[in-house]
Amino acid sequence: MKLLFTLAALLASCCSVTWCSAQVSDQPKEIPPDRLAILRALEALKTRQPRLPLAPPDGSEGAGGRLGVVNNGRMRGQYLPETLRPSGGRKDDPNMSIPYDFSVELFWLVSRANNCHYCLGHQEVKLEKVGVDQQCRLDLDIDWGKFDQRHQLAFAFTKKLTLEPYAIAESDIEELRNRFSDLEILEIVTIVGRYNSTNRWTDSLGIPQEDHRDFVSTLKLDGTPKSSVAVREEFSARALPTDVQQWKAKLLKSSESDSVWLKQLPVNVEGKRPHEKLLLQFPVTGQQFLDNLEAAENHGGLTSEQKDWIWLACSFEDQAYYVQADALNRLAKAGIDQERAFQTLHGKASDKATQLAVTFCRKLTSEPQRMTDQDIAELQEVFSNEQVAEIVYRVGLAAQLDRLVLASGVGVAP
Repeated sequence: MKLLFTLAALLASCCSVTWCSAQVSDQPKEIPPDRLAILRALEALKTRQPRLPLAPPDGSEGAGGRLGVVNNGRMRGQYLPETLRPSGGRKDDPNMSIPYDFSVELFWLVSRANNCHYCLGHQEVKLEKVGVDQQCRLDLDIDWGKFDQRHQLAFAFTKKLTLEPYAIAESDIEELRNRFSDLEILEIVTIVGRYNSTNRWTDSLGIPQEDHRDFVSTLKLDGTPKSSVAVREEFSARALPTDVQQWKAKLLKSSESDSVWLKQLPVNVEGKRPHEKLLLQFPVTGQQFLDNLEAAENHGGLTSEQKDWIWLACSFEDQAYYVQADALNRLAKAGIDQERAFQTLHGKASDKATQLAVTFCRKLTSEPQRMTDQDIAELQEVFSNEQVAEIVYRVGLAAQLDRLVLASGVGVAP
């Protein structure tokens, strides 16, 4: 069957799709079941209404630009303060060796798993430019057996780290060691974490696709389309602590964790915390993320307590006890004990703003595929648009940090 999509037909078809409407919807967008549906969804995204008003481009593309033609950058430039907008862009890191096309394939898989149509569209364009053809992109979705063992291992790990970061075990790392060095595995963890961060920003804010990108295919498909191996069929609640005592026990058990990498890192970093030592194995990319974390701690339009609740909500949902412990320690200094923290995480906050933020952060952390217009609209009841954008941005940072510490086995300091 020959697929050839025209912009006119796709624009006509998307008018009936709920998430393209300007009305506030309480339903998540559809997860495309096959290649045909993916391309239709990517074209349809051009007409969607962003969940925060997006100003038109002002022609300022480039390093000094704030409202250029890329919608993702324009949303950041419009709503995030300059201190929370990383400068300089992505640069080559001397300690990173995963080929570019390989890394884009991983980004495609993360975006497919998270149902982030905006990022999926961008990766489609990048893969096309580096010569990854339509058949290979179809196989990336439905048949990993067409790839070599190195790719298959990375693909499976990427899916698990994206959808179930709390379930990553040392056995997963050992399996990767059959085809990757420890530094390469740490690189995969780092970039997959970053891709999960970007997905949460672009998709939860409903950023529309740029008009100049085309999503067409002349691929011939025979027979019934196969199901994706990259997406999650069903959503189930995570097995989280059910009471404070169980939570304390899990934090204590985490203190017994022994990182799979900290004792054998190639770059010796003295006097740094575990997550810093891991990130500084990559002097450019790792340092950029550390700079982002420091800026997030010291800048922005949210209070220190609100920032701590965001870190706690995200790390609680991911079961990243290393990050939870830090957030709990900071909240304790503000007079909030673990009992009150537990009650707040479970819908019993002392104020509406905190409860809305915590509920939103937990959902965006564990189920980015199910975000709706209503989720953002509820935040807008008590937060400014700039604060809403900052909350989303911080959830993205947490997604990246949580995956780093979970995959590396870093536990709470005893």
